[in-house]
Formats: sequence, C-alpha cells, structure tokens
Amino acid sequence: MKSKILSAGLAILTSTSAFAQDKEMLGNLMRNERSYLQAMVLDKLVTIEASPKWWERFCDPTQSGTGTPRHNLIILLGGLMSVAQNMGWGNLSELDYNSGYDGKSPLLVDMVDSWKGKLSLNLVLKDEPSTPEGISNAHNNLSYLVSPMSNDYYCHPRSGKFLLSVRLDNKLPKGKYTWNKPMTEFTAVLPAYSTISQGDVETMLKVGR
Repeated sequence: MKSKILSAGLAILTSTSAFAQDKEMLGNLMRNERSYLQAMVLDKLVTIEASPKWWERFCDPTQSGTGTPRHNLIILLGGLMSVAQNMGWGNLSELDYNSGYDGKSPLLVDMVDSWKGKLSLNLVLKDEPSTPEGISNAHNNLSYLVSPMSNDYYCHPRSGKFLLSVRLDNKLPKGKYTWNKPMTEFTAVLPAYSTISQGDVETMLKVGR
C-alpha cells in the first residue's frame, strides 16, 4: 500500500516538474521571438494546465508567427498587459521602451510583481479536438478574447481585480462566459468547433464594470 502511495506521489511530482519545464521552454521561445514582456507575464502571472499535446503545440520551435498556438497565446498575454494599463497599474510596453527596449530592466519585474493578486490567467487546455480545424479554432479563440479585454469601455472591473480563467470544452456548441459575484473572476469556456462571439464577451465584461 505504501509503495502504491509513494509511486502515485512520485508520478505527481514528475508530472508537475515536466509541466514546469514546459512552461520554462515556452517562455524561452517567446524571448527568442522578442516577446520579452509577454514571457515575463507568463512567468509571473500565468498558470497553464494542458495536455502533453497542447504543450507540444505551444513549444514547437518550428511553429511561430501569425496563426500558430504560441502566437495566439502571446496575443492573449498582451491583452493582460492592456488590462493592467487600462486599470492604471502601469504601461509595461512604455516602461520597456524608456529603459532600453530589451525586456531586461529590473523596473519591468517590479511592475509585473505589483500586479500579483490583481491580474492573473489560468489556462486549462486538457480537451483534445479530433480534427485539425478544431485544433486551429481552439487556439484562435484565445486571441479573440483580446479585443474586448483591451477595450476600457468593456473591461474595467470595479472590483479592481481581473482574474481570468480560460478553459477549452470540446462539447460546447458556443462560448460560455461568467463573472463571479464580487466581479473579480472572469471565466471563459471556449468551444473547439465554433468561433466565439466577441459581442458575448463584451457583454459579460461590461457587467463587471
């Protein structure tokens, strides 16, 4: 019995370590593609619960640029930066420009650290679409969240916090979006086989104002 418990514990530790390494690899790929600021946001404010296949897609060095899973994630991370700017927590891009434009200034780290507890992303990608079109649609939907998020008219939560959880659901016919009662946590459940409605996202974000 003890041996089974020990084996299960080791499996969990090994899995956690592997995912941490995947996230580190993903951050390094973003830095290599000069997405320094998004990589910093990834490191400090984002948790990812993904299947091995989704990690493989995000970390594939041959898949970069517009329309790839990693690029759409980079766009989503940029949306978080826009939320922070609109909330008055600081303009990370402007600070980077004024401090050398290389993502290495300690001031950048201080700014992102100051967002902890107020801004976060939990990304859950465990479902596996059964067609290439479903896979493409699933990661493209990540980027479709960004326009409403980046618009201060829709996204300026009166709670002073924006804690975003995004989950993929293969069985969902269309997107599902909810705020919790304190208007702090926003949950977006994305479909794999249809495009989300930005109008629906705008409506739900506006409720949190």
